[in-house]
Amino acid sequence: MTGFMSMPLTFIKLIHTSEREVIASVWEGAPAPVAIFSKQSIPGVVNTVRIDNVNVPLQLAYKNKKLPGSKIAIVDPAFFSVFDFKLLQGNVAKPFPYINSIIISASEAKKYFDDEDAIGKVLKTDLRKTLGMGPDNFIVSGVMQDFPENSTLQYKMLLPMALDADF
Repeated sequence: MTGFMSMPLTFIKLIHTSEREVIASVWEGAPAPVAIFSKQSIPGVVNTVRIDNVNVPLQLAYKNKKLPGSKIAIVDPAFFSVFDFKLLQGNVAKPFPYINSIIISASEAKKYFDDEDAIGKVLKTDLRKTLGMGPDNFIVSGVMQDFPENSTLQYKMLLPMALDADF
């Protein structure tokens, strides 16, 4: 099994490499259609994942807890199928059942919900007020394990790529 990726070696270990050759390439700033075209048109490309940083400060609230949004990314649904990041709660095959779904890290779940089950809880947002678009609320559809310290990805919250059309 071989792999190539234009990221640090610690990141390569997060790529599935069981039973097949993996060739991965990270193109920072590549237009979104490149991923879609690659998957549809290039033989051997099994899956693609787009990751887009959310560079807008969001305030999220649950009941009386109002906290600034932590590092957030918008990702394709295949994120948990391609990478070895663990989804502790939720559906790996359909991680974002709604356009306003959100997946949060275990540490974020603890901050917002203490020991309550986070799935199905609603986080209110100021996104519409801040940008004039997007949902007012996000429904927690998954809780993921915190990213390892040696990962170049350090997100605390993930939103569905389908939402990116609004940004």
